Amino acid sequence: MGHTPKNGGIATASSPQLKTSLIILACAGSLGDIVSCWLIRYVSPVFAVLQLLSWIGMWVGYGGMMGITLWDMWFMT
Repeated sequence: MGHTPKNGGIATASSPQLKTSLIILACAGSLGDIVSCWLIRYVSPVFAVLQLLSWIGMWVGYGGMMGITLWDMWFMT
C-alpha cells in the first residue's frame, strides 16, 4: 500500500473528474457492448443503436486514458 499513488491509483497530471469520467465511460461502454449483443439477439434489433453507442463510449474512454497517459509520459516536462 505504500506505493499506491494518492490520486486514486492513476498517476497523471489531469483532473480527478476527467480520470473518473473516462473510467466510468470505458466501463459503461464495455458493459453496454456485452449486454447489447444479448438484447439484439433475444429482444429486438433496435438495440443495435445501444451497441454502436457502447462502441463509441469505449473508444472515447479507453482512447482518452491512453492519450492522457502517453501525453504525460512524452510531452510533460
